[in-house]
Amino acid sequence: TDPLEKKLQETPALDFIRSYSRPGSAVLLLELKESTSAPAVADAWYEIRKKVADIQHELPEGVRHCH
Repeated sequence: TDPLEKKLQETPALDFIRSYSRPGSAVLLLELKESTSAPAVADAWYEIRKKVADIQHELPEGVRHCH
């Protein structure tokens, strides 16, 4: 989860990340800043999905992401 967390911390609208890892799975919970306007929420999640896709090649083989 460390590479994902580091990459996602670059998202300006992100308030915090909480992650849980165990053998075979990892869950990242993301919360946007309360000050994020409603129209900016969709843009922030688009940016987050794009960052995950950008870093996917650095993750172990067989890793897939769900949203």
